[in-house]
Amino acid sequence: MHLAETELRERLKGLIIDCLNAEYVSTSGHLGYKTGNLYQSVRLDDDVQLGFRRADRRALFNNFRLVDKTVLDCGCNIGELSRIARQCGAKYVDGVEYDQYFVSIARLINSYNGFTRVSVKQGDLTDPSTFSEQYDVALAFSVFPYILPTLSHLARCIREVLILETHNTTGDIANVYVEPVKRFFPFYTFVGTTDFGKGEGDRAVIVFAKEKRYLEKNGYVFPTIELKHSRFNFADAFLAAASNVCPPGRRGSDDIRKVSQALSGVHNDSYRIAEGIDYWVVFIKGYLEFVDSGRVEDRNSYLVSFRELIERYDFDPRLRAKLSTFDELRERVRLRFEDVAKLAKRSNRDLAEIDPIIAFNPTDKAGRYSIKASFQAEPIGINVMDGYHRTMWAMFFGYDLVPALFQYASVSSTSKK
Repeated sequence: MHLAETELRERLKGLIIDCLNAEYVSTSGHLGYKTGNLYQSVRLDDDVQLGFRRADRRALFNNFRLVDKTVLDCGCNIGELSRIARQCGAKYVDGVEYDQYFVSIARLINSYNGFTRVSVKQGDLTDPSTFSEQYDVALAFSVFPYILPTLSHLARCIREVLILETHNTTGDIANVYVEPVKRFFPFYTFVGTTDFGKGEGDRAVIVFAKEKRYLEKNGYVFPTIELKHSRFNFADAFLAAASNVCPPGRRGSDDIRKVSQALSGVHNDSYRIAEGIDYWVVFIKGYLEFVDSGRVEDRNSYLVSFRELIERYDFDPRLRAKLSTFDELRERVRLRFEDVAKLAKRSNRDLAEIDPIIAFNPTDKAGRYSIKASFQAEPIGINVMDGYHRTMWAMFFGYDLVPALFQYASVSSTSKK
């Protein structure tokens, strides 16, 4: 019986390899895209049959919390991502693939590798009737042109998140991918890159969610920034000066007062704004006034200074539009002070419980800031971010991690600034 089973498996493996190596090209019914039959790399026991997509994406999927979730794999090809999702704990995975030949190969591979609760069926992603069942999660890897015409139908059958892989990252990701999907999944974050294929570039992987909590702790993903391994040059001058007053580490409220007293002199770098020392000395003075009075008064030192900065230097034009009234300005200052109070009180400095830092247009190229994200082996380059104050004070108080979201701004909009 054992010999017969071994022979059967060897014959099945040989059949799969023959099918993968056959000269076969699938042409989609939508836009006529062509796909070879060895597009995905496939694992057969410990052997890997290399396809156009060379990289193993298991490391990427380790970022997703899929345990007990039901998953729809859109355009699953020969089902490799469906099988990885099942290995990551998905309750079951249904793959939909346009080409029946790929469906047949996927089923053979499922059988050979002993996968249960992974099914693959023939279906057309551009046909609304394809989306008739309910799932927790949808995978849409490199199939965006096919789901775009039926995105509203797909969204109705997905309860929680859509995990999307783009095509080459040289395009305008914000306009091409993010804006259409945000209509149905309003919260999102970038979580990594994958190979475009045979070393020809990169694709971005983005998790879109119907509720913000799916991108927070205990959700599907929880991106964080490792502060000790990141570089934020705007913080250098102030943190260096503060270190001469009290050693770096897990500082507290008393250390803020010490720094305020020691650095209260004029440093003549107010023109540098947040990259200088004067800005943060005035911020501390205003914060201590807030702590002592319990409110942001009209004469708060930082409130007055911040208002002058906006008017004099056109400081952060996007923020200026949001702070058109004095009440709005005061509310923003209050929120900044409350973040400092939260950070100062927490005894466990492993993770800051503050609103996420928003980092825009992540890239593997050098940026103004070098950010070590929890889901990336190498630092990410960032030129624009929201959360300078939260980042500064998390670093001052000696936190290891802060929550973050990595998002995209339109190429056309950023080029106008």
